[in-house]
Amino acid sequence: MPAKQKRLIHHWITFTSRKIVLIDEAHNPCRTMMLPMALKGLVSQAEGSNADVAIFHALCASAAYNLFELSARSNEQDRVLALYHDNEAVHHLRHNLARANEHRDQSFAMAIMACIAVEAVSGTTQRWRTHVSGGLAYLTQLQSQGLPEVALSAFRQHMVKMAIMCGFPVPDNLKAFLDDESGASDGLEFTFPYYGVSRSFLRAHDRINSFLTDSEEIRTAEQEKELDTFELQLYLDFPGLPPQAAPSATAISRNSIVIHHTSTAFYYAGLVFFQRSVRHAPVAAVQDLVELGVQELESIDQVGKGALGCLMLWPVLVLGAECGGPALQQRMRIWFQAQRRLGFRNLVVLEDLVATVWRARTVAGANEADAHWRRFIAQAQYDVFRL
Repeated sequence: MPAKQKRLIHHWITFTSRKIVLIDEAHNPCRTMMLPMALKGLVSQAEGSNADVAIFHALCASAAYNLFELSARSNEQDRVLALYHDNEAVHHLRHNLARANEHRDQSFAMAIMACIAVEAVSGTTQRWRTHVSGGLAYLTQLQSQGLPEVALSAFRQHMVKMAIMCGFPVPDNLKAFLDDESGASDGLEFTFPYYGVSRSFLRAHDRINSFLTDSEEIRTAEQEKELDTFELQLYLDFPGLPPQAAPSATAISRNSIVIHHTSTAFYYAGLVFFQRSVRHAPVAAVQDLVELGVQELESIDQVGKGALGCLMLWPVLVLGAECGGPALQQRMRIWFQAQRRLGFRNLVVLEDLVATVWRARTVAGANEADAHWRRFIAQAQYDVFRL
């Protein structure tokens, strides 16, 4: 087993950890934090279960699933290894969840993140929801213990962003940092791993989630006026230009350009999502916005020249599913094909979902409301982690 694990960790270090996020930087926590914790887990696993052991198995599982996908799902040995380490990671995570109040470091929070990474790489459906719910519950517990802000901030930002983007309700006390006007939370779009996701975007998306929760209610004239104001704010909140880098700092400059294109892709996807899901606009009415968003996705790849990792997939899902004509749909097919080099199964499942939405709209007499990606992604076969 050690020789097989060594191969998996080698792949994690050289490929998976670098591709699981859009931009691989020197401070990538997938290496700087997870690897030391995984080492502790490897050394201590004979003594019993702990969060570090869960991290070790999660890294091995992610790497094995990644290798299996990169082999076009032909290497059965990698699949068997992936399932073994996946089961071990979940076993140790659950065991330590029962002792969550005993944890005094970041290892359990990182174990949750490592297991969510497994779900993304493997494309396993539905189970990711348990990890996100558990992460929010653990965050609530940590915050109630009055821990120092420095111990909470990174995990809170990570979990709250993830939950909002995945449509989870988040308690007000956990997302209060989004309304912080002191400037401490500015520039979120430049931080790992949610490149391109600004504080204002998260606030707006959280509000859209609440609109969708209340969608069955008949709005009053005052509520319609508030909705009009909110819609106008969405349109006006165009992403600003990234900070100017020194002319010689080529990599930094490239990363800033990539982040700007990513922010703009989120901007257009957010408008499309609002129009289609809250305003119930027809597909034809959002095609200008969709095309602009697809251009941003293409620009990210052009700037990255094949060296980037995986973009957060929410704008891809929204923009891809709302492509209304064959030309735009073909551009999205090409985009998805280019991402297969990453070996992440959730991309494959979302590509299939998008194509299913397109086909559903071509059926004679099809209701556009029924052929919405939100209806399809609720089905077990498509409910993958979409970030």
